[in-house]
Amino acid sequence: MKFTHRVDRYALDVDNGKIVAGPLVRLAADRHLRERHAAAKKSGHPHGFNFHVEAANHIIEFFEGVLRLLPDEEALDTIPFDLTPANTFIVGSILSLPGVVHPRTGALHRLRPIYV
Repeated sequence: MKFTHRVDRYALDVDNGKIVAGPLVRLAADRHLRERHAAAKKSGHPHGFNFHVEAANHIIEFFEGVLRLLPDEEALDTIPFDLTPANTFIVGSILSLPGVVHPRTGALHRLRPIYV
């Protein structure tokens, strides 16, 4: 199965060696891809985990569409909070997997409080 979401593309690039990453990032990318493949099977993921594209898109759009940065305290104009591919992977993969109920989508997320 071909995965085309921004989160998946980063994980694939890390897995293929196109992006140099440390061992923990490689493990996270590998786990993400394994879970995506397991969820894509007809029987689904054995633990019910599923990558929620809508939840990932929602949090990514929040970061890039709502959050703004001030270049300095005297500046009147703000600049967009553009996520790097690595930040997109972190935010999108963490907040789109089941375990804890997401307040907006009602989906379950596996992870507890996260500090990025």
